[in-house]
Amino acid sequence: MCTLIETESKDHYNIVGLIPFRSGSKRVPGKPLKLLNGVPLVQYTIDQAINSELEQVYITSDYSEEELKEHLELYNCKVIQRPKELCEDNSHYTAYIDHFLETQNITNIHALCLLQPTCPLRRVEDINQACEHFIISDNPTLVSVYKVSRNLLYDESNRSIFNPEYDPNYYVYVRNSSIYIFDIEYYKLSHNIFSKKPTTYEMPAGLSFDINTLKDFDIVKSMMIKGG
Repeated sequence: MCTLIETESKDHYNIVGLIPFRSGSKRVPGKPLKLLNGVPLVQYTIDQAINSELEQVYITSDYSEEELKEHLELYNCKVIQRPKELCEDNSHYTAYIDHFLETQNITNIHALCLLQPTCPLRRVEDINQACEHFIISDNPTLVSVYKVSRNLLYDESNRSIFNPEYDPNYYVYVRNSSIYIFDIEYYKLSHNIFSKKPTTYEMPAGLSFDINTLKDFDIVKSMMIKGG
């Protein structure tokens, strides 16, 4: 099991939120600001983060703060304008994390809570509880997941991957892209937000939707309407 750097303690641990998004989505043009039930998609994540127990919330984007203020309620989020060359289709997630670490004073920040704006169904309590799980663990990383029955998994040839006899207690966990938390010192050493055996925070499958296409928008819109 990969543990925290021995000199690091999680007493009085400061975790800040980082919300990354860019303007150049190909499959869904203007996706971060596209309206979902009358609200810009990224606003859901901003609202969740700002109402959570995170110490501070940062936004990293190629949109300027002035542009964002025309569409969003930013509250006291700090906007970091990311260079266009770090917002290409092939830009790795480490590009915006490195830019954040290089441009911000992080002396009193111990971990980042990365919140993808494509997951609008997460709850404030999910962020808070994930942070609590992370703090009490001895692991430098956490990922949010949802549970899937292993009995229902098949390979590309439609062959059952596991025992086809149904067992209600036979599960695997799927990463849902909603919440990632990682120790900054661990990241600096590994250049990775994942460890070999991360702490997991389980979310309901119904709240684990990651919007990547226009069809996804329609599905989540319908889910929100039905959910009241």
